[in-house]
Amino acid sequence: MGGAGSTLGLDGMFRLHQKYHLEWQVVGSRTEEPNDTTLTEDFNTMRFDRGKHSAAFDGETYRGSAAYLSMERDSRTWSFDVDYWHWSPEFRADNGFVFRNDNRQVNFWTGWRFNKDNHKFIDQISPA
Repeated sequence: MGGAGSTLGLDGMFRLHQKYHLEWQVVGSRTEEPNDTTLTEDFNTMRFDRGKHSAAFDGETYRGSAAYLSMERDSRTWSFDVDYWHWSPEFRADNGFVFRNDNRQVNFWTGWRFNKDNHKFIDQISPA
């Protein structure tokens, strides 16, 4: 019947300034499906990656990739985070941490901190 899945990744962080840093990660996957379509009878007609691969367990082997890039600022008063995520259609991480592939997204967050050192009940206000 066969079947195997492997992932390999590399990540890092570069501090660009006292308040700014860049985070990144690249991951590759290799999937070798089992060759037993009875396990996936409901998926035998489904296809992915623009029709190149079937969703059935028919012994296909394919490689995928994923990437993450983040630019962040962290300071006492103003912080932000801009993230880019990418998953190719063939990317698989069989440990369950990737719930969706064939996707790209950009996320942005920003927030301010107002410290109230002398206030009796409030230490900090943080709108984001």
